[in-house]
Amino acid sequence: MDKQERLENLNELLSSYYNSDDFFEQTDLAVSIIQGHVDWLIQQNKELFKQRNQFREALIHIRDNSSDGLAKFISKQVINKIMK
Repeated sequence: MDKQERLENLNELLSSYYNSDDFFEQTDLAVSIIQGHVDWLIQQNKELFKQRNQFREALIHIRDNSSDGLAKFISKQVINKIMK
């Protein structure tokens, strides 16, 4: 689900929540909203770790293959920082 679809789905759930007088329905909708957000956060976390690992691999490549001493030093320092 892309961002636009996710926002439209969230907007529909919120609209249903606020338009409902049924407390049980509101509870189910609230759980759906929260679960959807938690799922999105988990997916975002996975994507960030993937990007971090790609960045780390690029820095390792620079560190191991660069003839420039400064580039090696900087890449080593950044690798150490992001791995904490």
